[in-house]
Amino acid sequence: MSQEQISDRTYKGKILSGLEELSIKEIKEVADFINFLKSRKLLKRIDPEQAYFWTKEWQEGEREADEDIKAGRVSKAFDTAEEAVKALKNKELQK
Repeated sequence: MSQEQISDRTYKGKILSGLEELSIKEIKEVADFINFLKSRKLLKRIDPEQAYFWTKEWQEGEREADEDIKAGRVSKAFDTAEEAVKALKNKELQK
């Protein structure tokens, strides 16, 4: 086992044992920080022109859309934008 692997285990062990002493709120803060560190790595690999799609807000919208699709809350496919607009207007009139 290399010295680096031993150091990794030592640090991970210290972190894990330290978590036992923290409140749930503090553990959540640690988890948020870990997610922040992971996201920094990810952001280095993302094309700056595509970065918006990786914002918290956009990703929440993606999750919401996925849930809608799974729950069947979707419309049929339309051949043209005009058909889609017409369907939306008709639905609006039905309310």
